Amino acid sequence: MKKPMVSVIIPVYNMIEYLDDCVESVLAQTYGKLEIWLVDDGSTDGSGRLCDTYAAGDARIRVIHRTNGGLSAARNTGLDAMKGDYVVFVDADDYVRKDYVQMLLRCALRDGTDLVIGSHCKVSGNVAPTHRTPPRAHRILAGKQLQVWMLSGRLSMYAHGKLYKAALFEKIRFPEGKLFEDVPTLWQVLAQTEQASWLDVPLYYYRQHPNSIVNADFTPARMDQLYAAEEIYREVKRDPVLRLPAASRCFFSAADNFTLVTKAYPRERRYLWLRICAYRRLVLQDTTARASLKCMALLSYGSPYLVRLVGKGYKRYQQLRRG
Repeated sequence: MKKPMVSVIIPVYNMIEYLDDCVESVLAQTYGKLEIWLVDDGSTDGSGRLCDTYAAGDARIRVIHRTNGGLSAARNTGLDAMKGDYVVFVDADDYVRKDYVQMLLRCALRDGTDLVIGSHCKVSGNVAPTHRTPPRAHRILAGKQLQVWMLSGRLSMYAHGKLYKAALFEKIRFPEGKLFEDVPTLWQVLAQTEQASWLDVPLYYYRQHPNSIVNADFTPARMDQLYAAEEIYREVKRDPVLRLPAASRCFFSAADNFTLVTKAYPRERRYLWLRICAYRRLVLQDTTARASLKCMALLSYGSPYLVRLVGKGYKRYQQLRRG
């Protein structure tokens, strides 16, 4: 049987500090039939020149230089250009295990699924773990079970760490000009996916650093996280299976931002608190919600101060765990 081509799309914007780690990890893949798209999104720090250097040394690499338009626009440029049978996304400040593509593709071909969901490992340093971790679990998820697991956070709604049949993106593109663009895009992908493979092994190394979106200070643009969750909730609120997990997703997004928002943004601060109050009762009814989320929902009946205090403490705990 003809080996399928896998397209690897790497958006690049001012990532000179991390780009070597990322590209080298992709070039070292044990599965060799790749086309690697480095989409330089108007970098000003020399990342674009480094992309060209890599392309000169490996025929699998193709470089597209474009005017800065953001992460979604860069990914969409790669989707428009790719020729592969499957596609994976890798962010330029992250890196992957050498069998990342091989393990996900093997799973797709064995199970006959169009989407394979792997796990990621959050890292803060520059040294990739060297140990091989066997899969902790593997199963096929179908229909609403897949959607519930995504909404409840059991599976990530990041674009990375997954292998997609290219046909899934025939009519789907990432929304441009928004943050947390993965959420609405992944939800559209799930709508086309009858079943997906889940491979619980950390193949993708998700680097945590102060400049990443999830660690950045609050700005009104971060409200896109909640808006995307609420759009899903409006779509499924009459569905008895998806309604409560979708509400819990909204509560998490509101509480996450409420932990960060300052008095400099009174309108956003008030809206976030109103949404916390609107969804907290549904979180307590949701059997799929994590215990920590239910605890936050209970605390919200006390005061906004408690929500902010516990939220900040949890974020600090996560930072300490990552070292």
